[in-house]
Amino acid sequence: MSDSALISFNSTFDLSTLTTPAVNAEVGVGIGGLTGMGILSFLFFLIPIWHHEIQLVFKIGLRGDEYHPDEEMPSKHAPHVRVYDNMGKLLARVMRHYFCRNSVENCVAHIHPLKRQPAYAMIGGNRVPLCVAAVGVRYESGDSYGWVGNWAQTCEQPWFYSAHNAMMNNETFGLNCAWIGRRDRSSTHKRHRNYKVGVPTGIRIHFVEFTDAYRAINDDDYYCRENNTALAFHMNKHPGFFDGTSLPERVYTRPPDKRAEGQSEKERARAIASEISSDMWKRSVISHMSHHSAKYLCESSSSAGPSLVAMSERHFCHMPDKVLYQFCADVESGGCWDHEAHRFDAKGPGKIHARAALPNIDFNKPLVWGAPE
Repeated sequence: MSDSALISFNSTFDLSTLTTPAVNAEVGVGIGGLTGMGILSFLFFLIPIWHHEIQLVFKIGLRGDEYHPDEEMPSKHAPHVRVYDNMGKLLARVMRHYFCRNSVENCVAHIHPLKRQPAYAMIGGNRVPLCVAAVGVRYESGDSYGWVGNWAQTCEQPWFYSAHNAMMNNETFGLNCAWIGRRDRSSTHKRHRNYKVGVPTGIRIHFVEFTDAYRAINDDDYYCRENNTALAFHMNKHPGFFDGTSLPERVYTRPPDKRAEGQSEKERARAIASEISSDMWKRSVISHMSHHSAKYLCESSSSAGPSLVAMSERHFCHMPDKVLYQFCADVESGGCWDHEAHRFDAKGPGKIHARAALPNIDFNKPLVWGAPE
């Protein structure tokens, strides 16, 4: 791949060669009408790549929980990475050779030493939950590939919006992010003690299958079905590996969840998403980005994360219970969202009773995405 095909990871992505799920033009769905497929490439800050090494770069959409606000993210809380060969043999893992320059941007993982080029990467959870918007990889050969978090939404895995954009044909498209939960740790501290059943603790990616050649013969269903070779969302305490072969010891099976018996896939996804969002019940995002829809977020069974104020849409989605509220300035009575005071409120003759029925939450300082129009 020539240097002209690469773009700066510090800039908006060039999606002219991006591999994405097939999507439609409805706001909030996928990447808003993008159907072109290909390879996502990065420039990697002109960092030299050494012999027997590969580099991975990340865009993090959100991170943490109530105990770890986004603005306090230390650099060590980047995704854990392992790489494997075609037979599922572990080749190397990232140890201390990674950093995040400014919280959710510019995370780079150096993996070495490597005697041969890996086929798969496992992007794993760390001490706090992370929502990954994009992953790029560069091999010693110079080949570069990429993956975007929009696949989580397509495969009905926990997802959220991100503040990261991508460019295609001079148009801007939003990147969603995929949640990776905590791995099980030996610590007795409640922040680290348990992982959540059903929340991915690792995402296994076969980057080469997210290129035009593979996308021409595989539809979205292929990438989302169990035991495919391209993509897997691992739910076990210690994310393992499987390569999609029929070998029994390699095939990942989801651990049984007694609470999920008799539930449909959408019902299970909604229950898991609610549990993730409940951990962030005091967190919120104010988004001025026009493609962020509070309505769509509330309607999605697998969306998870902090509550969202969609300024262009003038709606608020309270994520723990997926209830949608209009701005108080736009209603005459009933419960509503005061976007100026950033709190629940009520209007009209029965406002006292209406207000009493609303959640009693003192939200933390919100994250703000985009600029007011």
